[in-house]
Amino acid sequence: MPGRREAGLLEARRLIADGIDPGDQARLHKIADRIAASDSANLVAAEWLEKVRLAGLPAIFLQI
Repeated sequence: MPGRREAGLLEARRLIADGIDPGDQARLHKIADRIAASDSANLVAAEWLEKVRLAGLPAIFLQI
């Protein structure tokens, strides 16, 4: 069973064999992770604002 480092090397070799630059692939994964995190934060904020609106709290809570 390969270790973590060896598994990463094997994956990089597979990507290269498929004509994919492992560095580009890693950058794409980082960008996708940032987008997912941003979407999650926006979703939480939208849910909170909706709860505030439904609770009938003062408008000061709804100003951005």
